[in-house]
Amino acid sequence: MTINKLPVVLYLDYEMGDSAIKERYVKMCPTEKGIEPPPNLLVKHILKGNLLDESFQKTLEAWIVEFGINILMLDPLGNAWDGDENKKLDVDKLTSYLNTLIHKYKISIVVAHHFRKATKGFTSGGEMAAGSYKWSAWLDNHITLQGNLKGGITVSCEKNRHRIKFERFLAKINPDTLAFEFVTDFERKYTEATLIELFEHFNSDRVAIPELIKYAESIGKGSHSTIRKLIRESDALAVDDSGLPHHLYKKVADRSLFGDADIQDAEISTDSALE
Repeated sequence: MTINKLPVVLYLDYEMGDSAIKERYVKMCPTEKGIEPPPNLLVKHILKGNLLDESFQKTLEAWIVEFGINILMLDPLGNAWDGDENKKLDVDKLTSYLNTLIHKYKISIVVAHHFRKATKGFTSGGEMAAGSYKWSAWLDNHITLQGNLKGGITVSCEKNRHRIKFERFLAKINPDTLAFEFVTDFERKYTEATLIELFEHFNSDRVAIPELIKYAESIGKGSHSTIRKLIRESDALAVDDSGLPHHLYKKVADRSLFGDADIQDAEISTDSALE
């Protein structure tokens, strides 16, 4: 039997420092002999290491080659370079270099990107680099963690380029071991069944989307954004955006009345219709 070799991970810490890392190791990797980190995990605290600086690039790439790195972790990304996170041209320079590392050394890259904390004028918080769409466009996978140690952490998949996004779930961090533990799945309050129920209320083959949203909000069956999301994800209903307002209709067509080409033309993408 062949046992696959564990991937070698290089974790570059731009925030915690050596003492904080040691404290975490004490909780995460205790043994009778003391602290024993996983043999395939290499951790380096970086005081100054700009990913766009040629001198640091040479150092980083030498580490990748010397230790046979398979996965590079940057935490947090905002401290790993000195560009403007809100300018596309600046972000392009960084993502281009990261792409170079991926293709040149056949590695994967994981980045931690902090959210802004909620403030009086920005109650929900949000992405630090909200001014540039380049970040989310570059990523293959985008996973967000929101919450705190006491109340639990909501894990959501915002994007998965190659597979179906997983449903969000609730997790927690064990304070004694710092292990990330699953708690429960979220039950969606509003589903495709809700959307179909709203559609059938009008007893019509076509329903104007603004009218459906207005009705949903009047009976407490979802907000404007919730209904729009259900429409985008719907397998049963499609959007006709040939005129204003846009209308919903059932995707099931009578093949005795339409040819295959007609049916294909009638099923308009909900993504393009709702943009």
